[in-house]
Amino acid sequence: MLSGHQGSDRAHRVTTTDRPRPGPGTGAADPARARVRGRRRVRRPRQLRHEPALAILAIGLDPTRALVLSQVVLSFGIPFALIPVVAFTRHRDLMGNLVNHPLTTAAAILAAALVILLNAFLLWQMIGG
Repeated sequence: MLSGHQGSDRAHRVTTTDRPRPGPGTGAADPARARVRGRRRVRRPRQLRHEPALAILAIGLDPTRALVLSQVVLSFGIPFALIPVVAFTRHRDLMGNLVNHPLTTAAAILAAALVILLNAFLLWQMIGG
């Protein structure tokens, strides 16, 4: 019978030696340092991270309203993410065996439509209503 230590040592050896190691200079060893080719990571000093929030306070805007408005602006991107995901995952030539079942695709279309409609309602409420 193996003790708990020997079993965990075996698991450690399997997980550390069976994985392919990243090549030199890929940045893949540390996901935080990984970069897209041709793009540099922009690092902002700590002092600059708080300036937008401090500017909102200095101007005298309601922080809660500013937060809601920022989320409304971010919500413009929701359809641009949801629609391609639903479209791509229903095509067998793109997904192979991982293609969505037609029932799953129908549910995803309904969920995406609901999210997009709720987003449109939020935009209408914030802008005009």
